[in-house]
Amino acid sequence: FFAVGSACRSYFRLIVLCVMKALFFHRTWSPNLLKRRSFYGTVVSTPFQVEPSLVRIAVVDVETTGLTHRSELIEIGAVIVDGQGVQVSKPWSSLVLCNSHRDKSVIRLTGITPQMVNTPQYGARPQGEVIAELMQHCFSNKCSAVCGHNLSFDLNFLLPHLEKFPEEQTRCWRLALDTRILAHRIWPLQKNCELIALCRHLRLQLPAHRVVGDCTSTALVLQRLISEVSANAGVTCASPWTMYHLQRLTRGSIASFYEKAKEAVAYHGPGVGLKDVANFKARPSKTRSGVDAVSAPKSLKGLPPVLC
Repeated sequence: FFAVGSACRSYFRLIVLCVMKALFFHRTWSPNLLKRRSFYGTVVSTPFQVEPSLVRIAVVDVETTGLTHRSELIEIGAVIVDGQGVQVSKPWSSLVLCNSHRDKSVIRLTGITPQMVNTPQYGARPQGEVIAELMQHCFSNKCSAVCGHNLSFDLNFLLPHLEKFPEEQTRCWRLALDTRILAHRIWPLQKNCELIALCRHLRLQLPAHRVVGDCTSTALVLQRLISEVSANAGVTCASPWTMYHLQRLTRGSIASFYEKAKEAVAYHGPGVGLKDVANFKARPSKTRSGVDAVSAPKSLKGLPPVLC
């Protein structure tokens, strides 16, 4: 009887863990955000490929007093990149006032001492003021998406504050790209997808454990990921919506997605939408000689992306 009860409890815990992973792996849970079903919204007429110069992505990173949900912010930073992941503006960062920063391991890792965040002498400001400036920075640069490495950790501290801002300022946060998840999907042979391991493997600039250095390294990794997807899908520059779609797929379906993307681009033309690629099925038509052939590409559908 006790053995059966213990086995049942173990299976119940396993089921609960699987359900929680399925629910929260791609999105960070927040009770206030779940009430606003329109916050994440839906994307209509999303392009499969974009002109890099017309797209802006905010690469965001935070430094905290620890690795738990009870930790506090001590620094926030962002780097704006274009559709190919190339930096287009100066990095932005700011220290956050905090009185609980005493962890010696964090001090050694980041170089941020308690004196730097306890007083405004070194430029530290209240948390609400810094987050408001981050929102304005992303909005003024007309960002379409946000990106980060292990972004769910950063969003745990930022998403609860987005309810205070107008919807047009938080629109880019609907499309969240995580380079850690994308690296797992696109490079399945890469076992360690931590930021330092990826930078060493790709021979990129190593992160300095400060927000500007981590954002710059993440942007370089994102640049390589977009280049890889674009080359395999047969397009010039994969859109942020395409990258978001890929991070929700499984590793085994990536290769079939590439093949489907090439056929869809050849059939619809360069203005193909992401929805057309995801739902593409070969539709052969018979010629006068009776031989099956694919009809000519349709007219371009170069519609601008609309978020609702």
